[in-house]
Amino acid sequence: GDAGKATAGKSWRRFDRTRVCGDGPCSRTTNREAAAFYAVGPPYLINARDAVALARAWLRAMPDVHDQYPFLLAEMYAYSMAAANLSLPHAQVQHLMVSNVQAGGEGWPWVDGHAADVCAGAGRATPPSSTYFDPATPFANDAHPPGPAAPSVLHLCQGYRAGGQHYAKRGVPHTAFSCDAGLFKFDPEPIAEAAAAGGTQVVRHAYMLCNLLPRLQSAQLEYKRTVCARRGVKWNEGETGVMGI
Repeated sequence: GDAGKATAGKSWRRFDRTRVCGDGPCSRTTNREAAAFYAVGPPYLINARDAVALARAWLRAMPDVHDQYPFLLAEMYAYSMAAANLSLPHAQVQHLMVSNVQAGGEGWPWVDGHAADVCAGAGRATPPSSTYFDPATPFANDAHPPGPAAPSVLHLCQGYRAGGQHYAKRGVPHTAFSCDAGLFKFDPEPIAEAAAAGGTQVVRHAYMLCNLLPRLQSAQLEYKRTVCARRGVKWNEGETGVMGI
């Protein structure tokens, strides 16, 4: 989908906007304005004074948008039109998130060219040293000097493969968080070797796997050592979890 990209502005302008927005500003939004300010989904930050009006406008727009486009992303197109109709332009930040290894307009420039670093320091339930943060350490600017620039959000909407390992959101077993199931398999060494020998897309695949899989392992261990222990049952910490595509 393109609801979060510049092309989304052109996409929602193809709707019958008069039906959705009446004679409001949304019906007169230009291609340039739509791409620059309204190619968005729900915001990460919003002024509280705008939130109620925007939520109501979004709710009003949703049925007419869905009637014209009864598919995934209808809710995002409705949000974009509602924001445009209230003349609430959005500041779009595209460099803090990575998702699609083939895409532009994401934070990949912070990853590309760092094949040697994308998995360095990663291990069982431990993400790479370049993106690892110990939540048990009290935060202070002097104690946490700036590290290498890195995306803040991993949007796990794709499939990722490198070094004989993979992740796909539709392949996560329903038993992933249980006492009996093992941890997701993760071996950073072959992934790092693949990144060193591969091109840009392989490096991106490796970055996602080396940041995702150990964090999933950590979450699984926390679940097992807390919930399973509380239940008084044995749990499995072996790396036996296998994900299929």
